[in-house]
Amino acid sequence: MMNFDNLFRRFILTQSFVRGWGNPFHLQEIFTYRHEKIGLRDECLELKQKGNQNYLNVRFRLPLANYLPHLVSSQVATAHFQHVLSRDHRFGIDSIPIGICYAGTGDHGFSRRRLFTAVPLINQYPIGSILLENPYYGLRKPPDQSRSSLLWSDPPSRQFYKNKASQTFYDYLCERNRSIDSNKIVLNLIKDMMHLLMDEFTSLYNYSCSVQSNISNAMFIACTHDGYVLRDGIPHMNDVWPGIHIRYIPHGHVSAFLFNQSGFHHAAAEMLQRQEPNVKLKKHLIVSPISVTTPKNS
Repeated sequence: MMNFDNLFRRFILTQSFVRGWGNPFHLQEIFTYRHEKIGLRDECLELKQKGNQNYLNVRFRLPLANYLPHLVSSQVATAHFQHVLSRDHRFGIDSIPIGICYAGTGDHGFSRRRLFTAVPLINQYPIGSILLENPYYGLRKPPDQSRSSLLWSDPPSRQFYKNKASQTFYDYLCERNRSIDSNKIVLNLIKDMMHLLMDEFTSLYNYSCSVQSNISNAMFIACTHDGYVLRDGIPHMNDVWPGIHIRYIPHGHVSAFLFNQSGFHHAAAEMLQRQEPNVKLKKHLIVSPISVTTPKNS
């Protein structure tokens, strides 16, 4: 981890998971829903003009709220995104590439991504952006939630702390995760549970592979000194998504965001133009031979 990342961490005062991970039965439902629903591949808008851009504010009902409504609060059930286009864009006539820009940790609202990503992309190339807001942040933040400390819709069950319901789910995850050496399981149940949850719900290895025809148009940018994204002891991305492009930059987690924005913009333009070669972007030198380095871990 870079010293810059360590310094940045000292200024983060918000604590995570201060009320636990929620009801363990809800975790089990989400787990089942992901495997049985998501894992199977087989009037709400307002147009605003500001400067040289059009901002289209849109909202829609979260699909999860239809399948598991008791797990989704009213604020989270409505998803919000902002569509950023050039001011002279003719709806239904002009066709430009569009990229989806997800929110980073602690990113409330659209202003940060609009400033650092959407506006540069539309002005330089042009590429439109869809800025999707995270649950529990910005307009989707519950009224009694403090800053970025996620507030679950229901208080954690007492059973969780008595290691009854949580133990059942914990044992279930342990049974599925054959890679864990039983002799090396962390004695602290909380830390081990966190490890299992993160591995189960965040590892791309547990999700369906992207559509094969799009693999060659996808790229991961990895930071060689990132202390927040694991690179050791995990599957290589070329094993998870065979044929994926990987580009490495000599930065940490935070410094990459602050000092390498143009690199991310260029990579987005490069991949979009590879997917649609006939689309002419303003910057003429976009598609260049990709140098893919493959260290031991990604």
